Amino acid sequence: MRKFFTLIFAVMFAGQALARTSFEVNGLKYTITDAEKHEVSVEIISDDNKPQGNLIIPAEVENDGVKYAVTDIGYRAFYDCTGLTSVTIPNSVKNIDYLAFQNCVSLTSVTIPNSVTNIGGTAFADCQKLTEIKVDGDNSTYTSENGVLLSKGRDILICCPIGKTGPYTIPESVKNIGNYAFLGCSGLTSVTIPNSVTSIGADAFYECSSLTKAEFASVESLCKMEFVNYSSNPLTTYANLYINGEEVTEVSIPNTITSIGDYTFYGCSSLTSVTIPDSVTTIGKYAFCGCINLTSVNIPNSIKEISDYMFAGCCNLSKVSMSDSITRIGQQAFSNCHRLSLAIPSSVKTIGLGAFNYVANIIYTGNVEGSEALTVNGIIDGDFIYSDAERTNLTAYIGEGGDVVIPDGVIRIGEMVFSRSKLSSVIIGNSVISIGESAFEGCSCLTSVTLGESVKSIGSWAFENCTGLTSITIPKSVINMGRIFEGDQNLTIYCEVSSKPEDWSSDWNCYDIWGKKFCTVVWAEGNTEPGTAVIESAANAINIYAHHNTIIVENATEEIRVYNAMGALVGRDVACHVRAEINVNVAGVYIVKVGNVAKRVMINN
Repeated sequence: MRKFFTLIFAVMFAGQALARTSFEVNGLKYTITDAEKHEVSVEIISDDNKPQGNLIIPAEVENDGVKYAVTDIGYRAFYDCTGLTSVTIPNSVKNIDYLAFQNCVSLTSVTIPNSVTNIGGTAFADCQKLTEIKVDGDNSTYTSENGVLLSKGRDILICCPIGKTGPYTIPESVKNIGNYAFLGCSGLTSVTIPNSVTSIGADAFYECSSLTKAEFASVESLCKMEFVNYSSNPLTTYANLYINGEEVTEVSIPNTITSIGDYTFYGCSSLTSVTIPDSVTTIGKYAFCGCINLTSVNIPNSIKEISDYMFAGCCNLSKVSMSDSITRIGQQAFSNCHRLSLAIPSSVKTIGLGAFNYVANIIYTGNVEGSEALTVNGIIDGDFIYSDAERTNLTAYIGEGGDVVIPDGVIRIGEMVFSRSKLSSVIIGNSVISIGESAFEGCSCLTSVTLGESVKSIGSWAFENCTGLTSITIPKSVINMGRIFEGDQNLTIYCEVSSKPEDWSSDWNCYDIWGKKFCTVVWAEGNTEPGTAVIESAANAINIYAHHNTIIVENATEEIRVYNAMGALVGRDVACHVRAEINVNVAGVYIVKVGNVAKRVMINN
């Protein structure tokens, strides 16, 4: 049995060796591609034996008495033949493979015979002097116009010779610009794209370093454009966008448009404003990504989703208006919009990873019902949906100096959700019952934390390495607490309970893993520091509460100060009253301080 398999393998390898048999004729190498049909591909013998001047590829070659038809020009067959000035391709060739003539820098023109039915992408890449590609015969799969290679029906632009310079207008017959079509056309200065074109392929204008103007006939043709398999609009890498002779600055999308495609205005640095009508129901990913001078956008009611990376990198965007029609905000949708202050409607139920990376300010206006909540950037909702990938590495999503208010109704703050972000203060509403592990780990800019009175559990390392935090009060509601503090931060912990509860971690205290003390614990008994619990007596009990839009303080004997969620002083009463009333017109969480006593109140208007 073993000899049988050995024989089988020997026959198989013999067949493979036959299929790969190569031979040399007149300085060229030929590889047998079909032994039965007697077909071969051609390539150079070696880097030391490259053809120069005029190359004539034969239609037929002979080896060991057998004649073979030359049907293929192989992958990188004549790569870097810098001395090659012209090439004659025989009518036997069916296929010109990828990069077949790459970097043939002296090649000036090529004629494609009738027989060729396939030309690989970038077959003539880096042929710097190639100014035209000709097609021989009317029965060819290809045709040419002004030296540019097109499909037979003239609806696909396949290749513009890299040596073509100056402006170029794409023929109105063209519907699709193929992958790599203008690759390396460094002398191309402008391109005019007619309404007929509906798609632009991958890397179509890559390395067009002199391209400064890309002109579309209309807004409609731009909005309907499909950019295929590319990470950006391939035009705006080099060129400014023009529509009907005018540079794109202020754009009003016509109400005949129902969809704005992916990458449409990607990198359009001249765009300052855009008006989107209700007729538009979808806007593609990256649609306005990198529009650095776009300042404000109104999203119509017809839009249900802010797509991935839609406004990423719009560094001057300061206002985006969204209605309750929005249900999803995609990943990185507003990332690096440093000046944006954004109100998220309550209808939003899904937020993608990094949606608000380095956004200046986030406000969530909704009410939460039901189950546990997850969070990104302090936008929290019990109905938010995240994939497993989106639950990991949710870091650095708060803008410099950001403040976050966790609204009432939120039940849980998930693990690592604010880890290493740049927020400076956080106020956690009274409905939160648990804070996950490492929730605020590494928030070195954090200086103020106010914990709600319903918090029962704080996970390990929740405030690890929050080096800017100098004091924090742990409410008496906290039953379970891990090793939440660690790092050289000179922290004072004020505990509303008089001694450590049984369910707190045995190593939650102020010593790091090397035994170094980095914080001080002050228990409720005798505690007179700001932010601690109010220790009331029957004779003089300070009572702080809200009624409609008024904060009421009873039995205050010292100055009353009211701060909003951002830490700004919004009201004060310097006199001593049995009952003081301070009006607040804006709903939200406020901190009321009376001397060394502080309490959170919620104004709902």
